[in-house]
Amino acid sequence: NQNIGYGMYRNNYNINNIKLIRTTNGGTVWDSVMIPYSLNRSMFFANDSIGWITGMVSSSINIIRTSNAGANWHISWGSTANINSIY
Repeated sequence: NQNIGYGMYRNNYNINNIKLIRTTNGGTVWDSVMIPYSLNRSMFFANDSIGWITGMVSSSINIIRTSNAGANWHISWGSTANINSIY
């Protein structure tokens, strides 16, 4: 909807410090959402609650999924393949 949105940003001084942010008021205020994994590369949200992020866990590339707006994340697929984006 027009009020809920997600974004990712990275601290240029620490490439492992990638943050997921969420707004519920059309972008007036953005809050951080905890991601339990590092080196996140791309994200896609199908709706307000369900989303996926590609990232690295140990030595494998994974797709992690949330079904509750980022409150919890679970690995839904893992591989040694390089995944740069998801949509």
